[in-house]
Amino acid sequence: MAFSTSQGAAVDAAGCSSVSFLSTSVSNSGGAGSCIAISGDSNTIRDSTVSGCAGAGVSVDGGDTETLRGSNSSVVGNSISNFSRLVRTYAPGVHFDG
Repeated sequence: MAFSTSQGAAVDAAGCSSVSFLSTSVSNSGGAGSCIAISGDSNTIRDSTVSGCAGAGVSVDGGDTETLRGSNSSVVGNSISNFSRLVRTYAPGVHFDG
């Protein structure tokens, strides 16, 4: 599956559980956000290619910081390049929060 050329995040999956992006290609997203933004629990981004992002490459949010409950989400074996093209600071290749 391929996602390309968007004004914001190419993939924005908020409040999702058990979602997997496997061997996905995501490129050329605009705005200040990530190419892939996903929040929730037990989500996976694996063996995917992410490039040409205005902000962070991949942003994963989940778990609970107050109770220290983990989200069980993972970002494994991906190729992430050419991120932070518009937002030059605080926009990492992979951003974890929660």
